Amino acid sequence: MSDQTPVNENENEVASGTTEGSAPEAEAAATGIPTADAGSEEKSLAAESSGESGDHDEDEAAKPARAEDPKDVKPKTAMEHWLKRQFAGHSLRGMLEALSQMEAGVPVPYLAFYGADATGGLKSSELYRLEDAREEWKEISRKQQHLLTEITTQGKLSDELKTAIERSSDLDRLEDLYAPFKLKRQTLGVQARDAGLGALADYLWNKAHGLETAELPGETLAEKAAPFIKAETKYADVDAVLKGVQDILVERIAESFELRSLVRSTVFRRSKIRAAKGSKAKPNSKYSKFFEYQEPIGSLKKPASSHRYLAMRKGWMEDELVLSFERPDEGVLLEKFEEFAAPNKEALGAEVLVNAARLALKGSVFTVMENEAHRHLKEEAEKHVVETLSENLRKKLLRPGLGRKAVMGIDPGSANQPCSLALVDGDGKMVVNIQFKLEEATDTGKAEFLASLENLKIEAIAVAHGPRGKEVREGFRKILEDAKKTLPIIAVHEHTSSIYSSSPAAKEEFPGLDVSTRRAVFVARYLQDPLAVILRLDPKFLSLGEFQHEVSGGKLRATLNRTIEAAVNFAGVDPNFAPAHVLAKVAGFTPELAKALVASRETSPLKTREDLKKVSSLAARFDWAAGFLRIMDGTEPLDTTFVHPKFYEAVKGFAKAQGAADPFSLNEEQLKALSEDETLTAAIGSTNLKNIAYELAHKGEDPRGDFSQFEYDPELKSLSDLKKDHAYAGVVTNVTSFGAFVDLGIEQDGLVHISELTDALAKNPFDSLFPGDVVTVWVSAVNEEKKQISLTMKNPSARAPRGERKGRGGERGERGGRGEGRARGGRGRGAPRGEPQLGPDGQPIPMVAGAEGAEGAAAGDGEQKRSRGRGGRGRGEPREKPAPKPGIVGPNTIGLPTKPGEPKAARPEREPRNDRGESRGEGRGPSREGGREGSRAGGRGERPGGGGGGREEKDRKPKKPTRDPKTGAIVNLSDDFGKAERGGPRLASKAQPVTFNPFANLASMIKDKQPKGE
Repeated sequence: MSDQTPVNENENEVASGTTEGSAPEAEAAATGIPTADAGSEEKSLAAESSGESGDHDEDEAAKPARAEDPKDVKPKTAMEHWLKRQFAGHSLRGMLEALSQMEAGVPVPYLAFYGADATGGLKSSELYRLEDAREEWKEISRKQQHLLTEITTQGKLSDELKTAIERSSDLDRLEDLYAPFKLKRQTLGVQARDAGLGALADYLWNKAHGLETAELPGETLAEKAAPFIKAETKYADVDAVLKGVQDILVERIAESFELRSLVRSTVFRRSKIRAAKGSKAKPNSKYSKFFEYQEPIGSLKKPASSHRYLAMRKGWMEDELVLSFERPDEGVLLEKFEEFAAPNKEALGAEVLVNAARLALKGSVFTVMENEAHRHLKEEAEKHVVETLSENLRKKLLRPGLGRKAVMGIDPGSANQPCSLALVDGDGKMVVNIQFKLEEATDTGKAEFLASLENLKIEAIAVAHGPRGKEVREGFRKILEDAKKTLPIIAVHEHTSSIYSSSPAAKEEFPGLDVSTRRAVFVARYLQDPLAVILRLDPKFLSLGEFQHEVSGGKLRATLNRTIEAAVNFAGVDPNFAPAHVLAKVAGFTPELAKALVASRETSPLKTREDLKKVSSLAARFDWAAGFLRIMDGTEPLDTTFVHPKFYEAVKGFAKAQGAADPFSLNEEQLKALSEDETLTAAIGSTNLKNIAYELAHKGEDPRGDFSQFEYDPELKSLSDLKKDHAYAGVVTNVTSFGAFVDLGIEQDGLVHISELTDALAKNPFDSLFPGDVVTVWVSAVNEEKKQISLTMKNPSARAPRGERKGRGGERGERGGRGEGRARGGRGRGAPRGEPQLGPDGQPIPMVAGAEGAEGAAAGDGEQKRSRGRGGRGRGEPREKPAPKPGIVGPNTIGLPTKPGEPKAARPEREPRNDRGESRGEGRGPSREGGREGSRAGGRGERPGGGGGGREEKDRKPKKPTRDPKTGAIVNLSDDFGKAERGGPRLASKAQPVTFNPFANLASMIKDKQPKGE
């Protein structure tokens, strides 16, 4: 079916498979095409099965729909009607313009920022969706054309069937329409027809439906079946013949479009998935919570439930779980099938048709629809996981860095091993590296270390997070304090350093360095610019979250590449300093163009954006790339902004007309006049003008936000220093389905159980928290013997005293249950509301949090032995207004909260909000809306295979690929597992002297590395 197939303009939405002026009922029954009476059912079902309606996230449902533009073009083709349904509220004119531009090769980032006026304001995420929709429509069109061709070849294409195929835009429903005409394999029904039993099957069908048919000899069913007996085949007697006829009828009934749609509707809307213990279930299995579990399909389709379905599916694949479907309304469906098969129950052979109907429902259609439900659930879950992983990567890339400043990177190493130190200059080049033991440093070595900081102008020390991280940070802090010097010492919470240190990219760049030193280089570079250093890795090596390896690799890779492209163009790139692998992600660039630009700038640094045209092959793509390349040290001030060069003349002309010395001298009133100028609006576009006005008011601003430093509580040295119910600021190190681990700056991470998260975060931790987020937590309990810290994000001071707690029971057995102590007891019966409940001795009974059953029963008038915990609503004081949620302080990769600054104007979006409506600034530092506040929502977390915090790291050079026990990241990705690095410094061995100067000759090494004249 061509994309340009004309469609009635008055048809805003057509139900798949329904037609006006349907065929007579007999023909509908014979072909399986639904009549007009089934239209409403089929329409709702089409939306249900294709995802156009039904279960959606509450947040999505709450979003207001976009108002239709009365000036928008009317859809004329089938594809245009389909696009209007898929992108409700969007301008069809804008979508068609965007598709045309993308077909011509225009990059999505350019269209999202500079082409927003032409595309109707489509964001980059919407443009990517539109690009996918175009490919999906091509697949639908190919399927429609294939069906029309095949059925026409068979000579069975009626006008009604053709219309139904052309109007259906769902692949599953197209397959239903094609089912009666599809060439089948050697099924039982095909074998029976080949044996000549089709005539008897048709005779029985026509008799039951009151249709005219030629009579067959005989009076009884057995007599009519006798002529079809074939002695040398499996149809050698009457029973075998009737069994073959039944097989034919089963396939005919199961191919009915109407019945398949009815079962699909029932399964998708009312069925539940049941999980049970499988044959290979292990003791203490991680799937044990699913051994007796069921959940409606509609609930599992929601994004927040995707991790549960994938977990059940994984357990199913490993034979630790058995999955099945509850089949609701089976009796009602069976009546529909029997009525469809044999309207006249008194007709000859009606019992054969009824049996065939039962077999068609239970053995065929139910199974097909349940498999289809599994497929849809898997697709929806994978879609959400991919979106989650993509958002996690976006937040990683867009966190603010220190900038082009020299940094010392340190890998603390494991116990009894030397630390690795790397000095990295402002351009990210390693100047020198050494290995040392901090506890063995001499006074001379410390002096040389302090001198090196001055010589290289080191502005920060980055220490990789790990078991010895705090010890190393405190050691260097003491050295600086003794010398009366101040220098930021920052913990870098980024497990990607372990991945990078053993990756092919690191080995190619530093073939002579060991894994520990490479990690030190990584954390230094990461502190400077997270985006540039993460892009050195292939996205498949990044550990971004749970179920990363359970989704389609191709789909995930494509989405992550889009995320990288959007992030790089959002942040902007300085073409004089950005590495080639970052330049390659700029709109319009290719890896070859990036290498050509790097080679050109070595001899001739860029002074203006116009110099880009001198680079070979870049002139043709200049328009797409120029606006995202920001030359910070050039001669043209506008080159530091995202204002496109093609707008320079108009902007400078407006500034001159306003009497301003330059565009940056325009005041707030003049900038408002610029954004509302009608002449410029007609020439440039209103969206572009608003962006220009913002850029002129915020010259040289980094869209990622400002870097700020975070320090742990200096009073915390060990577990014994923690105070119960005391608030501390910490950094999220890991997020799991049962809670989040938080680093407080001591040797052991604490756990915030999911029940102790704030109400907003507990709904789905993966959507709310992300490793690196800075959070406020309170200490609930400390077990020094087991080295366990229990934390909460609920302010203890905001909770009601234990004896005054009200409301429905949340924890087991608390807050007074029913007098009878039932599982989810209602109100206690002991006293009216507002009065204390009395025990047998006449004394008030306090409602103690966490009481187990007995206290719950005693709070009412029931017997203690009958209590089962989970108390209900107690009769206490009225429910108090909850205290404000502590939430997230300010997330960033290295655990740095953003400092509030002066309020700024909201930045016009150059990139779309993500699929959850968050601004691009959220989850990565300062907000792009209003003041410099930390993000509200943090990010999604991950569940590394290594699990909990506090574990010691294993050997740095395993003999085969393993997971880092602290982070769950894959390490040692090389092909030559376990081989020693050649030419690199070796770790201290037992044969080496016990003491040595860790900073010996450091000053002279730095001096030799420094350029002459410095």
